[in-house]
Amino acid sequence: MIVQKDVVIVGAGPAGVGTASLLRQIGVNNLLLIDRHEVGGSFLRWPQETRFITPSFYANPFGQIDLNAVTPNSSPALSAGVEHLNGTEYAKYLQKVIDSNDIETLTSTHITEVTLTRKGKFRLLSSLGEKWEASALVWATGEYQYPDKNVFEGAELCCHYAQVNSWRDFKPDDYVVIGGYESAVDAALNLLDIGCNVKLLTRSAPWASNHIPDPSISLSPYTRQRLQKVMGNRHFEIYEDADVNAVLKVTDPDGGYRIHTSDGRAWLSHQR
Repeated sequence: MIVQKDVVIVGAGPAGVGTASLLRQIGVNNLLLIDRHEVGGSFLRWPQETRFITPSFYANPFGQIDLNAVTPNSSPALSAGVEHLNGTEYAKYLQKVIDSNDIETLTSTHITEVTLTRKGKFRLLSSLGEKWEASALVWATGEYQYPDKNVFEGAELCCHYAQVNSWRDFKPDDYVVIGGYESAVDAALNLLDIGCNVKLLTRSAPWASNHIPDPSISLSPYTRQRLQKVMGNRHFEIYEDADVNAVLKVTDPDGGYRIHTSDGRAWLSHQR
């Protein structure tokens, strides 16, 4: 049987939940929200120590919404009681938004096929054989759970930030972190916190851009503040203009990995 819907939204993260909530508020009732995992699945898979870089604060009485809210009349700060939420707290907030807007939601539902009917409707098929048709389809599946492992030779040998459950699982040792933005700096700070020596290899220095509000160019104030506290730490080194082009596994008895940059420099690490 094919179930008819006005709108189907695939992905129950902030984009999907926010879109579904706003559609419900303007009177779209026959909609369905689908996720292959759980509501807020990407946030539930964040490293346990990861926190939002933007602070949550409920300023709704002044006509401003919480920076991390997905609807104008909700606030993660109100539901969690903290400014910098972790992933689990934010996933709970998204579930509360779903509940308060009475959004029909299916989790653990994997969409395997989308086709267009002769009448111009979207037909969706799940891995369990369920079928839906909708006049509108919103695809909001995100990218966090699907890291790109082909950015340079040997990238598959590295441990991507999205693969970390907790930084407490890492043993104290020497580590090389590739990158210079939010997740890379957060990784370095957490590794320092458990007693590691850390080398940070970055193409640029986004923390030096004090007056640029673009987060793709400049670090957030939250991360910049945390970074400043460790700038004099003898266990922390930063190498700029380090364009990594290869990571190779070392075959000698000591093992490890050799990280190469396009200008001919190389670093050795015994840890991924």
